[in-house]
Amino acid sequence: MFMRLLRCALFSLPVGLLLFSAACHKAASAGLAARVGNETITMAKLDQVYKYQTLGRPQKVSANEEKLMKLSLLNRLIDRRILMSYAAALHIAIPPAELNQRVAQDEAMYPKIPPAVVREDALATLTEDHLYQREISSRVQVTPAQIEAFYNAHRGNFQIQQPEYHVAEIEVTSQPSPVNNLASNKAGTPAQARQKIRMIAGRLRQGADFAQLAQQYSENPNNAASGGDLGIITLPELSSQQVQPQLRNAILKLKPGQISPVVQVFNQGVNRYYIFKLLEYIPAGRRQFTDPNVQAAIRQALVRTRQQLLRAAFLTALRDRARVHNYYAERLLRQAGVKLP
Repeated sequence: MFMRLLRCALFSLPVGLLLFSAACHKAASAGLAARVGNETITMAKLDQVYKYQTLGRPQKVSANEEKLMKLSLLNRLIDRRILMSYAAALHIAIPPAELNQRVAQDEAMYPKIPPAVVREDALATLTEDHLYQREISSRVQVTPAQIEAFYNAHRGNFQIQQPEYHVAEIEVTSQPSPVNNLASNKAGTPAQARQKIRMIAGRLRQGADFAQLAQQYSENPNNAASGGDLGIITLPELSSQQVQPQLRNAILKLKPGQISPVVQVFNQGVNRYYIFKLLEYIPAGRRQFTDPNVQAAIRQALVRTRQQLLRAAFLTALRDRARVHNYYAERLLRQAGVKLP
């Protein structure tokens, strides 16, 4: 009898330990949003980021919208930790003068956010920029042969029936939505939206690069990563009723290389602010390969798509190598009764 009880105790011990271990693991991860390698992202940190992203926002979002926004922000925080860790391994350091300039600009724009939080975000954003410039942008080369091959393969695209406008934009709105710009920056109130677009306009007047500002701050998730590039817009498309007159007029007034003033549009109960840059005006007719603008446009397109591809591949490869555990996502699934394999 004693031996039978002893055997039962011995066989049941691993199960008890397993249950105890699972309970300890659950308790240990309760306050964590994610783990990246040996570093953790706490729920307090995620809540802080969400708080400042939605600071003063008058619109009340649903519980599911809040969770979706937090999940999007967490994925961005995970990516940032991965990139920061790799940049540290490469000994990438931001010059103090550059960091202080960015901090001063961001503090002026977000006076309600603690300076320490602003500085942390500015440092991470600049570090990512330097990392991508060193590892990706500096390595992308396009040869004359590649430019000519692209032209020959797409001759039909260079026969222009109607005048065309190659336009880029920066868009800011207080409407709630996930963000994917490099600064993870979203205006939360109409006042913040106005302040943000004024800051961007001011930096453009000082000579800042339009595409880089769009990548950093534009809130259009469809084109922020590409520097706000809207692609080619034909004159009939601009003239259609789907384009609001304020936007159409702002674009039609521009000459190549010019940047528009801030354009305000009230749409669906939300104020939206736009700044446009006319990258190129394309008159009707066939555009010859000997046209320097044709070659420059092809080069820019090839460089841009190559950089986008390599940046996405770079981050994907780094994330595959990283040890990432997203506790927040797992909790959302458990709450919904979804079991992971």
